[in-house]
Amino acid sequence: MNKVSNIKIGQTALYAFMLSIISPAFAQEKLEEILVTATKRTENINKVTTSITSLDGKTLTGMGADRIEDLVGLTNNIHFTESGLSTQVRIRGIGSGNSQGFEQSVSQFSDGVYYGRAQLFRAPLYDLQNVEILRGSQNALFGKDSIAGAVIVNTANATNETYSRISAAYNDELNQKQTDFVVNGALTDSLNARLSLYGLTDDGYFENTTKSQSGSREEKSARLKLNWQASEKFTLDAKIESTSFEVEGRPYEITMDIASPRTLDVIAGKPGNAVLNAIPSTYNNILTVLLKQPSFDANADWQRQTNAPEFSDNHINNYSLHGVYDFGGVEWHNTIAAVNYGYDESVDADYTPANILTLELDEQYHQYSIDSFIKNADGAGSKWMAGIYAQQAELHFNDRFFVPSDSVLKAIGNPLPGSGAKRAFEQDESVFSVYGEYGFNLTKATTLVLNGRYTFDSKDATRSLNIINENDQIISNPALACAYLYGVKADTIQSKGLPNDCGAKPINLAKGFSVGHDLDQSRNENSFSPSATLNHQMDELNSVYFSVKSGHKSGGFDPRSNAANSFEFDEENALTYELGLRSESASGQFENGITVFHTTYDELQVSQFDGALGFNVGNAKKTESTGFEFDGRALITPQWIVFYSAGYVDIEYKDFKNGNCYQGQTPDGTDINGDGVSDLCDYSGLRPGFAPEEMYNVGSEYSHALFGGQMQYAINAEYVGTHNVHESLDPNGYQDSYYMINANIIYRLDALVLRITGNNLTNEYVKTYQSNAPLSGSQFGTNTFYTFAKSPRSITFGAEYQF
Repeated sequence: MNKVSNIKIGQTALYAFMLSIISPAFAQEKLEEILVTATKRTENINKVTTSITSLDGKTLTGMGADRIEDLVGLTNNIHFTESGLSTQVRIRGIGSGNSQGFEQSVSQFSDGVYYGRAQLFRAPLYDLQNVEILRGSQNALFGKDSIAGAVIVNTANATNETYSRISAAYNDELNQKQTDFVVNGALTDSLNARLSLYGLTDDGYFENTTKSQSGSREEKSARLKLNWQASEKFTLDAKIESTSFEVEGRPYEITMDIASPRTLDVIAGKPGNAVLNAIPSTYNNILTVLLKQPSFDANADWQRQTNAPEFSDNHINNYSLHGVYDFGGVEWHNTIAAVNYGYDESVDADYTPANILTLELDEQYHQYSIDSFIKNADGAGSKWMAGIYAQQAELHFNDRFFVPSDSVLKAIGNPLPGSGAKRAFEQDESVFSVYGEYGFNLTKATTLVLNGRYTFDSKDATRSLNIINENDQIISNPALACAYLYGVKADTIQSKGLPNDCGAKPINLAKGFSVGHDLDQSRNENSFSPSATLNHQMDELNSVYFSVKSGHKSGGFDPRSNAANSFEFDEENALTYELGLRSESASGQFENGITVFHTTYDELQVSQFDGALGFNVGNAKKTESTGFEFDGRALITPQWIVFYSAGYVDIEYKDFKNGNCYQGQTPDGTDINGDGVSDLCDYSGLRPGFAPEEMYNVGSEYSHALFGGQMQYAINAEYVGTHNVHESLDPNGYQDSYYMINANIIYRLDALVLRITGNNLTNEYVKTYQSNAPLSGSQFGTNTFYTFAKSPRSITFGAEYQF
């Protein structure tokens, strides 16, 4: 679609929206009540004493939000990142980085079932009741790892209302086709059922000019929910859900290629050659001029150049039962669930069209859990709750990076071609916790709520790293082991006992010799996470609260590091203070909420690129985060609603001397090999990555009658401040502040719904993640970045029919 057409579409949408404001129509006279389950009780959002945003399913569908990452533009202080190795969500600047060993600091719950793993954030969202975003530690009610917040996904429930719904959508820019089908109704007088089907295909939004293709994505999901009213006192809900998504290609490209300090003639081994000396020693020029490889561009233009196969095949299954027994004023809730997922991925790990190396990954995860609690009925005076949670999980992760025999590294005398390194990681985890809540009135207007969770967590893990040939056979070659150890910082089983004179002394060895890489460790930890919230009802419409929350995230083991001495990482803890205000107008036309917070994190878990091929997990000793969130909505006229939010975060590493240095950075931190010289970098005083200081959001919905139906116009604009998206905080890794606008127009006539949705109408190029192209720095000294980015502008047309 050309630029003129896009401008016309934007003008038309804006003109239609402005016309709608002056149309004579009447709708609701006060704001509809928003009910949430953030406290494991169903209550009005204005009564919840934590920072929360709730997005209903209709709003999300209207804005074309079908994945967790789409929620970012609809609220504040939340950030989503997809990297080459993982998926990450951050709240208030805190999240989990690149390691399959992490449970996410922002926990996801799907219909009450814990989704703590990164890959689960990539599952599609469809047929939703609502999504609730809770900011700040939620450990007491939602588990040991919810240290930064929680995302609660509630899908639509089975009811006795009989209807079917089919919808379809098409996006020309992405060649995207999406279909949904729902059938709901009563099977018997006491049994209701709901079947939801979802499918999506598209060609992706990054064009690979080397292969003359843009990739593809295919998603399929089916969900069956049953609701059985067994008696007046007992209700049982069941869910069976299966999802698969397959992707070819990746949404990244090279966007920066800073030349090496060495000139091209020196790199070529021909010092003084005037022709080579005149050519900048960028990674692209090294590959094309010296090694005769295809070229790549370093422009941020949604065009990429890679040559190796790239795919990601995923499956997710969820089976759960939720039973509620009402004893008359006391309810007993039980949720039993089994969740498993698996994926196979192939990555062009050099991120260029050159023939250098490939990476293959696979992961299998199985989780079994039971959550059982009793509570007094909602709204029944002083509230109390007591429960237990048990979970058993198994994780199997393998990867294989390989340098083919015809790799360009062979031309520069590198000994790695024809070999690779194969990693195997396994972990068993057992979790048991007890939790409770007690709330009571101190005065007629003041309530104190006490929460706490005690958790026992046990993990057993193994990790091995072997040098292999192209047939996956282990190679026992000391010279090759030395090349892996000192050339790409891969400490293998075969490098065990290598002497100091095997090359330049590496920074990833504690005493100058290798201990080998066949690891087997266990860890047990106990934690207690209490919280206290004081709420004062100033009048019927306004309240203020103050809370103190203790947060905890368990330690564990890192599957991805290439260094044998980087395996176990410590637990992190947090202490949060929050002061909040909730306000409503007497007319029911305005409501606002503001929360001010301060959090101190001890031993924050951090994952950073090692400069060669791996990522190392460590702990930042002390980090502080301070800021606020503001959310509100207003009914301007009976047919016009405005939503608004703002977020501010001032976050800083107060003590972090053991960070991995970015390319070219002079070490000034921890000395890990005892030679009196700094090996790592001191990040104390710096702001963590992926943490915009400011986020603002404003949206508007307007509806009026038209031709016997109803027209609705919605527009949403967000502003995100400057922030660093480089894994190791390279100063070149900043994403500038940006504005993004999404909008839709919906027409409803009886059972028919027509929809036009525009995403990223400002066509902003938004970087979500940056890191260095592997080997570009360690082999040639260049500072070359690959970047993941959001989708460009697109328009989607959709239709829905209910019968």
